[in-house]
Amino acid sequence: MASGIAIIGSGIFAKEEHLPAIQATPLLSLKAVYSRSLKSAKTLSENLSDIDLYSDDSEGKTFDDLLKRDDIKGVVIA
Repeated sequence: MASGIAIIGSGIFAKEEHLPAIQATPLLSLKAVYSRSLKSAKTLSENLSDIDLYSDDSEGKTFDDLLKRDDIKGVVIA
């Protein structure tokens, strides 16, 4: 079973390096993306399905809320 992963940050390195690496391995399953703005999180996840988005400007979906999830076993800090 794949381990749930979250990406923290949504810049160019996350998009060009971290996201493809996570998608390339069956051992990982991207569950969530956090960015300071919801707009940035949406940009990174625009072609993905079933990804939860977290941001500083999302009510009830902040960084702290992301860290409380039981299904996320690790984070990639981009």
